[in-house]
Amino acid sequence: MHVHAQISTYRQQRTRLKEDTNMQPLVIKIVLIILLYSAREEGAYPGISVTIDPPWSDVAAGETVTLTCRVTGSDPDTDWKYSWIKESSTEKVRLFSYSGSDFSTYTLHNAIKADSAQYWCTAMTNTLTISSVPHTVRITESPALPQARLVLLSGWTDIFSTESLTLRCELHGDSTQWQYTWYRDGQVISVHKETYTILSVTLADSGRYFCAGQYARRRLWSQTSNEFAIRVSALPKALLTLESNWTEIFTTESVTLRCGLQGDSAEWEYKWYRDQKEIQRYETGHKYRILSVTRSDTGQYTCRGQYRRRRVLSEMSNDISITVSALPKAVLTLESGWTEIFITENVTLRCGLQGDSAQWEYKWYRDQKEIPKYEAGDKYRILSVTRSDTGQYTCRGQYRRRTVLSEMSNDISITVSAIPTAILTLESGWTEIFTTESVTLRCDLQGGPTKWEYKWYKDGQEIPPYGPGDKYTITKATLSNNGGYTCRGQYRERRKVLSADSKVLTLRVFDTPGISLEQDPPEHI
Repeated sequence: MHVHAQISTYRQQRTRLKEDTNMQPLVIKIVLIILLYSAREEGAYPGISVTIDPPWSDVAAGETVTLTCRVTGSDPDTDWKYSWIKESSTEKVRLFSYSGSDFSTYTLHNAIKADSAQYWCTAMTNTLTISSVPHTVRITESPALPQARLVLLSGWTDIFSTESLTLRCELHGDSTQWQYTWYRDGQVISVHKETYTILSVTLADSGRYFCAGQYARRRLWSQTSNEFAIRVSALPKALLTLESNWTEIFTTESVTLRCGLQGDSAEWEYKWYRDQKEIQRYETGHKYRILSVTRSDTGQYTCRGQYRRRRVLSEMSNDISITVSALPKAVLTLESGWTEIFITENVTLRCGLQGDSAQWEYKWYRDQKEIPKYEAGDKYRILSVTRSDTGQYTCRGQYRRRTVLSEMSNDISITVSAIPTAILTLESGWTEIFTTESVTLRCDLQGGPTKWEYKWYKDGQEIPPYGPGDKYTITKATLSNNGGYTCRGQYRERRKVLSADSKVLTLRVFDTPGISLEQDPPEHI
C-alpha cells in the first residue's frame, strides 16, 4: 500500500470513529498500530514516537510535563517540520510548528487541569507526513505537599571550627521516595540524602540552613523546612602568663601560671601540660599553682581550654619555660684560723654560696639565733671578741630579688676565753737572800709551756729569761738582783696574745756577812 494512501485512509477512518465517542480512543490506537506495522514492512516509512516525562499519564497539578517527538529510520539529512496537536473533548488545537533535526519537545510548565488532553505530533517533509500515536495526559489535583522538618542532630547552633555539624531533613512517609536539597543562606549547597554532615566546620560554614524534598518519581517539591542559624566561631587561642614573675626559681618557692581565653571564660575548663604531657591540676579555675616547687617541676608549660558543654579544645597556648634549681647550701669557713680564741682577739667568718654570689645577701646565726652583721658582703668580722661571742656559728644566703633563703651552712664553734693571769711563785729559795745564793721563780699559766712562752720583768723592765720554759733561775745572786719581779705568757700560736701580768714578787739580796775570829780574852791560852 502506498504511504500517502495509508495516511489518507487513516484520516478517513479517524473521522468516522470520532462519531462514536465511546469507542474512539481504542479504535484509533488499533488502526494506527496496523498502519504503522504495515508501512514498516514495506521498508519505506520512517517511525515516529512520542515519549512523556514523567513516564505516566496521571500528573499532579503544578508538575512539569515534557513530551518528546522523535523520528526514527529517517535519512539524517532530512529536514522535518514538526507540529504538536492537543485534542480534548471540547477542542483540537495545533500548538506550534518546528523545523529541525529528528526530534521535537513540548513542555507543560506548572501543569493545570485544563492541560488534560490527548497529545500527538506530526512530522512533515515535502513528500511525506507522518503522525504519532496520541498520548493521553491527565492532570489531577495536586496532593497536599508535605512540610519538611529540619532537625539539628549535633545539638548546637553556636559551634567552633573543627567541630562537626549534622542536620537531618524529615518528611512523612517513605523517605526513600524523596531526594533532599540543602540550602545555606538561600543557595543550594548539596543534593543529598536526608542527613547532611560537615565533619570539620570552618568559618565559611556559618549561615541559615534549611532543606526541601523532591519526590523521586515526580517533579514535586515539599514545602521548605524550618531554619537553623549556625554560627561558627574560630577556636580561641589560650594565652599563658606567669603571675609569679620568675622563670628561674629555687626549690620550695611557689609558682603561679594563668591561662586566659577570649570570651566567656566561665564556659571553659583548663588543661595544663609540661613538656607536652598533661599534668594533674591542683585546683579549679584558670590558674595553676605549685606552692612548693621541686626539681621535677622544671619544664616547658602550656595550657588550653576545654569547653564545658562538649569536648572542644581551644588552640594551645604559648609556652613558658620554668627552671627549678636546688637551693644552694651555704659553706661556712673560718678565715682567722682559730676556733679557740681569747678576748680582744679578732675573728673572721666567711659564708660561701655556689653561683653568682652578687645575687645574695647573708644572714648570720649564733646558737641558732640571728645576729646582726657588722658589714655587707659574705664575711662576718668581730674585731675584738668578748666572752659573749662564744657560740656555734652558722650562716645562709638570702636572695636579693625575692625572699628565698639558701640551706643553712655547716656550723663552726667559737670559744672565747678570758686572757689568763700569770701566777708567779717562788719555787726554791727565799725572797730575802744573800749574795751568791740561788733562787728560782716559776710563772704558771693554763696550758703550760706547750702553749705559752714566758716573758720576765724586773721593776717593769723586760729581762732576758734564765732557765727553761716557765722558770727563771738566779744561780748566784748579786745585789743587782734586788727588785720587784713579774711575768706573763706569750701565746705560741698567736704571738700577739699576751697574758695578764703576774703579781709582783719582791726579791731582796743582801751582802754575805764577813766572818772574823776574836779571842776573848785576847791573851793566849
